Amino acid sequence: MIRWLTLLLFLSWLLFYWQGGFKILADIRSAFRSGASQLDAFLLVVLAVLGLGMTLTAVWAALNWAEPAAGDWLAAPGFFLTLTGVTGTFYCRAVLGKFWTAETACQSGHAIIDSGPYSMVRHPIYLFAILLYSGLGLAFPAWWNLLAVVGIALGYALKARDEEKFLERVLAGYADYEKRVRWRLLPGVW
Repeated sequence: MIRWLTLLLFLSWLLFYWQGGFKILADIRSAFRSGASQLDAFLLVVLAVLGLGMTLTAVWAALNWAEPAAGDWLAAPGFFLTLTGVTGTFYCRAVLGKFWTAETACQSGHAIIDSGPYSMVRHPIYLFAILLYSGLGLAFPAWWNLLAVVGIALGYALKARDEEKFLERVLAGYADYEKRVRWRLLPGVW
């Protein structure tokens, strides 16, 4: 039952946050066209493919087409990590407001958001996305999901670094923000 709840929570996030996947496809196209960063465009594709693989694994397992490799004891922590990730990504997106995009971009009138979770780490939305996928991986454990979570974490770490290089060049005051908010993803660590 908890696996089903985790899957429904994740699919709801996919539907409402990414408009069923159509938003990420549009953002990937935009990233390749904008020329801001080819690495960013590539990472969006990698993150989308890894996320799709995890989604298919979860659906497959939930429909009992495949038995999870580990016991049910991982399902509850997986649900809570997924719930934390879903809630956190929506909250961070709301804090960013009109400045939220998946691709690295600087919009007209772009301002630095340094309130809420952005006062503690510079990329909290990426941290919550990593938690979300980690939870899905725990709820539907398979060796390829573990690899996908590692790939997603590395992808978001690279995306954060690439995004910062871009923002340092084009957004006045971003270097000062980096000095005020020391951590990229995880307070006290990185």
